[in-house]
Amino acid sequence: MARAVLVCIAFFWVPVLLLHAETLQILEGENPTRIQVIAEVRTVAGDRSVSEILSQGDGEQLLRLVLLSDSGKQGPPILGQYSRDGARLAFMPRYALTHGQRYKGIFTHEGRTIEKEYLVPANSPSTPAVVDHVYPSANKLPANLLKFYIHFSKPMREGKDIFDQIEILDTSGKTVPSPWRRMEVWSEEASRLSLWIHPGRVKRGLKLREELGPVLNPGGKYSLSISGDVMDAEGQTLGKPFVKEFEVVDADRQSPLPSAWRLTSPAANTVTPLQIHFGESLDRHLCHRLIKVRGLDGTPISGKIRVDDDERSWSFVPDAKWSSPEYEVTIDSILEDLAGNTPVRLFDVDLQERQPEPPPLTLKFRVK
Repeated sequence: MARAVLVCIAFFWVPVLLLHAETLQILEGENPTRIQVIAEVRTVAGDRSVSEILSQGDGEQLLRLVLLSDSGKQGPPILGQYSRDGARLAFMPRYALTHGQRYKGIFTHEGRTIEKEYLVPANSPSTPAVVDHVYPSANKLPANLLKFYIHFSKPMREGKDIFDQIEILDTSGKTVPSPWRRMEVWSEEASRLSLWIHPGRVKRGLKLREELGPVLNPGGKYSLSISGDVMDAEGQTLGKPFVKEFEVVDADRQSPLPSAWRLTSPAANTVTPLQIHFGESLDRHLCHRLIKVRGLDGTPISGKIRVDDDERSWSFVPDAKWSSPEYEVTIDSILEDLAGNTPVRLFDVDLQERQPEPPPLTLKFRVK
């Protein structure tokens, strides 16, 4: 049975309608991590029959739901869907809320703010999350490395605190200051974090790099340290830290060109894999999404992809036997190496300079 937490407020819908909010409800169903925040309104002027989806920005102008840290610090507005259906204004968070965590609904208009907290009930203890893997897998990484992918075994608690709980340490164990672009990028199920090194410290000539220096220096030895205090979605900590040690080599300032890749063709009328060796490590997740196998007529070939050898090789096993004599591999122009270089443009480049002609992004192959 749904429970409702009621708050009486008054507000105005702009710019088209003038509305008064009579109640603000937080509706909790069988799963208390899935809620709706609903404002029941009455129209002073305008059409009560209007139904529309609002943008995140427009909805946040009136109503926000934020995560509260243990100290009470407010996080950024939670993403979700805002909609209006006649006299009802509703917000539904995109992701499930976290057990044992406090949230706050905030209404603001013309300098007036009304707030209401919501506590998600604690969940029964379960096995804490662990770090399954960190990509890139290699232990030698370029000085202009752009990002890490951190895979957890369970959905994790979102929030800006994560950037203070993951550090880069130099060989003496000293923390490298301010390495991250503090923008959360989680997978849909919140079990994979894309962790960007701040581009302002990667690109040459930018003020941030000149003031703080690069995050990584060639010849240095570093470790990526993930605190045991990082929490999963149920509010349980990892319990122990995770450390990935790596060495830094020279910056990579070359585009990953498909013409330099080594392709091993499969045998006809089998489901043996097509293999591609890149000669360098590429972005693992982009390799899964942006390299495709097609028939010569453009028809996609379905199958399973593996990225191995510290992300230096890619293989494709078709769902059905290789039946045509010839196929092609298509590569999206935004495929990146570890430094963010693509086949058509370097990440650290002066855009006012003349750029080279785009390289071929299709590789044809014949089955054996």
